[in-house]
Amino acid sequence: MGQSIDSMFHADLIHEPDHNFTCKSLIGTKENLGMDCTVVYYTFTETPVFDEGLFVAHSHEVDEVLTLVAGNPGDISDFDAEVEVCIGEEKRIVTEPTVLTLPAGTVHNVLIKKVNKPMVMWTVLMEPKENA
Repeated sequence: MGQSIDSMFHADLIHEPDHNFTCKSLIGTKENLGMDCTVVYYTFTETPVFDEGLFVAHSHEVDEVLTLVAGNPGDISDFDAEVEVCIGEEKRIVTEPTVLTLPAGTVHNVLIKKVNKPMVMWTVLMEPKENA
């Protein structure tokens, strides 16, 4: 093991609500995690009101896994929300727990349209290896 056990625990990644979100988020980056990934975790207890133009279609230079599940830790399938997912020119409304796998370069956008019960959205961005 090349690193200390203390350096493997990250309790300082919680952020206050931003972008008109009502709940805190967790954001771990390559820099503060010390690993080749970025992790973003959001909870929603109500439908967020976003600033116009805040979330626009975008892409990443790395693969992304985006997960939408219920915020009920006893039953993550208890999903009661509507999430608009745009991939390229296609638009889908997600109303059930879903995992999206977005290859690098995929143009996409995700908008939380309606939250009836708490939900969670988390993403993992796979960063390129430093020595690859």
